[in-house]
Amino acid sequence: MRVLRIVNRRLRGPAWVFLLVLMRGSHPLAQAPQAPPTADIRIKPAQIRVDASVGEDKAVRELVARYGERLRAEMRTVIGRAGQDLVKGLGGGSLGAFVADVIRRTAEQSTAEPVHAALQNSGGLRRPIARGKITLGTIYEVMPFENQIVVLEISGETLLALLRHLVARGNEQVTDAISGIHIVACRGELRAASLDGRPIDPHAVYRLATSDYLYQGGAGYAMLATARRVIPTGVTIRDALIAFIRSEQAAGREITASATDRFRLECPEDSPRDR
Repeated sequence: MRVLRIVNRRLRGPAWVFLLVLMRGSHPLAQAPQAPPTADIRIKPAQIRVDASVGEDKAVRELVARYGERLRAEMRTVIGRAGQDLVKGLGGGSLGAFVADVIRRTAEQSTAEPVHAALQNSGGLRRPIARGKITLGTIYEVMPFENQIVVLEISGETLLALLRHLVARGNEQVTDAISGIHIVACRGELRAASLDGRPIDPHAVYRLATSDYLYQGGAGYAMLATARRVIPTGVTIRDALIAFIRSEQAAGREITASATDRFRLECPEDSPRDR
């Protein structure tokens, strides 16, 4: 055996010596490697105080500062333009309508199947989009959650139950958004619902795109748990919005939306009110 080199390297702890050797013949070191040693490890729970009395770690502070600056620069990236203020409101408002339409479009692209409708709850949208430049950071603020788009095959009766829940708060409180369906409501009651100009058939099967959060019963949509089939897309709503806005910018188009084509308040004793 001939020793070639010895390297002594300190690895943030005890010194480790690495011996590089040239082996031949039947020297014991030339045999098959042995299994690594084992040891019993005991883990004990402990309370660690983390408050203002704990001193700042300089290395961590510098790491966070470097990462934070890169992140802020990325969040300032302009990905498109809004041709109007997109805000929440009656029937989801322009913001809800925009997001619901993108969910439906993305679901169709991901599954290569027609999707009849899409649902987005108002509580999942955390800020409006002002007219003008749209930055990456804006969309992270609009949709800070990791909610993913799922496609559900549901009965017409389940779809009608969903719509009854959507309008149940009554008139001006109806702020969840729908895409692909036209709704007429009055004081918390569903008066009419149509899809492609035809009334929803309780016995038919429809494909609805929504978030995994709503599918799991969030915002009171427990009826979605009865879905006959669930198709995950693996795409977050936030990523879908970013991709769509970027595609519109590449095509030279601004982002616009309206809820007036999908929700109407109309009571028998009142004149029709379109929103």
